[in-house]
Amino acid sequence: MLHTIRKCSSMKNDSESLDVPDHLFVDAVKLIDAYLLRARHPNGTWNQGFLPFDVGSQRSDSTMRFILFRRRFTHNRVAAIDEAINNETSPMIDVEELKALGLNLNVIANLWMVDVDVNETDFPASGKKRIVPKFLNRILGLGLTKQSLLMDYFLTFLEVEVKAARAAGKMDVGIKTLTGQHVEIVDKPRSFSFSEDCQVKVYKVTVDKGMTFEAAFKNYSEELAHQNEGAKIVTGFYTQQGRGHKIPKVRLIISTDKRSKQVIVYRPNAGRGVLTKTYVSSRIRLGDLTLLTSEDKIKELWETEYSLADIAFPTGKNIDFNLTSFFDTNHSHVSSFVSFRVSSWV
Repeated sequence: MLHTIRKCSSMKNDSESLDVPDHLFVDAVKLIDAYLLRARHPNGTWNQGFLPFDVGSQRSDSTMRFILFRRRFTHNRVAAIDEAINNETSPMIDVEELKALGLNLNVIANLWMVDVDVNETDFPASGKKRIVPKFLNRILGLGLTKQSLLMDYFLTFLEVEVKAARAAGKMDVGIKTLTGQHVEIVDKPRSFSFSEDCQVKVYKVTVDKGMTFEAAFKNYSEELAHQNEGAKIVTGFYTQQGRGHKIPKVRLIISTDKRSKQVIVYRPNAGRGVLTKTYVSSRIRLGDLTLLTSEDKIKELWETEYSLADIAFPTGKNIDFNLTSFFDTNHSHVSSFVSFRVSSWV
């Protein structure tokens, strides 16, 4: 988001719905006009590149230079300033006209960031560390209207990231949800008391992570309904070749969103998992993974591996968890942590 603001990028469709009051645009344009006036000579000429004669003397100068890369917008303001000085009036500001020339929330948000000292060093390129905590703390120094707009804008970016993480199977929900055909708490919990008001209880949970052929085929059918055309990895059932495999292995591989670097993998003995597209593509290219086309053969291999999972894969289908839960004696369960092991994919 911050990198998008810094570049003064055009607004995306999902962000254009943000209702920015016109007076915020007007206030921003007045600041831009004041910057440009510092580049105007008393004789009416303009300094080269519309750079102020005292450029660098104000904190917002570097930000203004990014904004004024929009030439049509800049020439509009230069003409408005010249006309206003000749007529001894204030420069005319037509918000709708300026929006057509590139004025948007990203442009004026740059100026807001200057006010709370979020500068160019805090606008990292893709792949570098983000400064979300600093951003969220600093915008508290803005007026409520600006705060609300930037938070709504931030949430539109967050929603995109969450959707991508869900599609890639990388969504960290914070509290782990145990899923499987059967989840059961076994044995009595171990209880630890650190004070009269708080207890820690440790549960042992058994989870059957196996997946039946019917459940796998249902996932496969649902994915085909909205499968992306031209995907490099075809969604389908694959057999896995490899050394030491006494039992033929079968996998359901779901090709995810093009932006994702991972695919979703379903296994008879361990349910859902993820692998990188690079890894899967290399295994297909080397012939270690072969796409199956016969539904009868797929069902036979899947059910065979599923029925033997408890014997052939002792750490696979049935998995023991240690579940540590924190309770307040006066309140309900508030958090949990789990860890588990599954058999290796290779």
